[in-house]
Amino acid sequence: MSTLNGLLLAPVFLSALALAQEPKFAVLHAFQGGAAGQFPTDLVLDKSGNVYGIASTGFRGLGFVFQVDRAGKETVTHYFKGPPDGQNPISLTGDKTGAFYGVTASGGSHGAGTVFKLSPGGKQSILYNFNGAKRVGAFSRSGVVRDAKGNLYGAGTIEDGSKNVIFRLNSATKAEAVLHTFAGSPTDGDSVQARLLLTPSGDLYGTTYSGGGIAMSPACRGSSLAGDGCGTVFRLDSRGRESIIVNFTGGPDGAEPSGGLISDGSGNLYGAAASGGSTKGICGEQRSARFEVILGCGVLFKIDPAGKETVLYTFTGGADGAFPGGNLIRDEGGNLYGTASGGSDPDRINCGIVFRVDSSGDLTVLHRFTATDCFGPSGLVARNAGDGTYELYGIGEGGHMSSDDAPTGFGIIFKLTLPSPVP
Repeated sequence: MSTLNGLLLAPVFLSALALAQEPKFAVLHAFQGGAAGQFPTDLVLDKSGNVYGIASTGFRGLGFVFQVDRAGKETVTHYFKGPPDGQNPISLTGDKTGAFYGVTASGGSHGAGTVFKLSPGGKQSILYNFNGAKRVGAFSRSGVVRDAKGNLYGAGTIEDGSKNVIFRLNSATKAEAVLHTFAGSPTDGDSVQARLLLTPSGDLYGTTYSGGGIAMSPACRGSSLAGDGCGTVFRLDSRGRESIIVNFTGGPDGAEPSGGLISDGSGNLYGAAASGGSTKGICGEQRSARFEVILGCGVLFKIDPAGKETVLYTFTGGADGAFPGGNLIRDEGGNLYGTASGGSDPDRINCGIVFRVDSSGDLTVLHRFTATDCFGPSGLVARNAGDGTYELYGIGEGGHMSSDDAPTGFGIIFKLTLPSPVP
């Protein structure tokens, strides 16, 4: 995973942690809004512990790439200027040289977004302008991954924007090729919102937020849960042939997998579905005269090499949180680390937690956001600090909540320092 996620050079596999001591939580940087940035997304770490990400810049702001050092000082690496430059960046990935690659959702010479590169010194170059007329790969929401040859893979839209595609951008010719066009329900997935997972063999794995062959399931038919279909996990081989591995039903198996996938190196995949699971607890279920809509607070799942899904943990929306999303981190002991954007406060369900789920399925809350620091966490990355501790970095997307549940802050970067690993 470290080679696929660029500057995320800390390995996905951490040592098992002894949590006899409380993890130490700190706000590394608080965004101030306006030109100083707001609502950060998509973190990347370097070896030294500097955090990189993207942020928007207030009303009509076009966005920028930032660096936050270990002392919490923010430096803007690149401001996006709009056409012919990109605007509204949505992702970052990197390589071992310190360069960044990313996608903007709009801007560029055709107004449909760009693929860009930032050199280690911060110089930007546009690698590709999505064509607004053809809309091939335009308006991407998933970011890109990079293979050993430097080719970039991502997801966007095609035709009138109603269909998703997986595209490849050739590193030498800068030519784009569409590898797969999603048909949507009832035969295929729809709405790719998370970064793809690229294996050494050249296969791509990913999730779709909706679509799939369970479109006629009462839980996912035209409901607020997932539109048509509850989402899928798919595989696209090196020749562009797609296979659906899992069709989520909206029941105990989950629904709406909005985050990406990780692998343990043995062919097992791990991810989070933001909805579905148990109908007990705060997320409950809703019924209408036409059909039953099962909601649920989400699940963590595992998919073995044969395609069998196992639910590792079902969230209830109480002290254990609700609506897991973003990427997971897995250590060598089989523990999973992630964030849930809801739950944790008895009076509301929108504050969130940082959690660990061990190989036995037991959940430990590493940090609980409350009504006084209600940020809606997401996007963990990890680093071995080299001093006997591990550091988890994440995003708090909002700020303190006012009485009308409107965010009064502009987002934070937080750091969670975990105790020494078990020898």
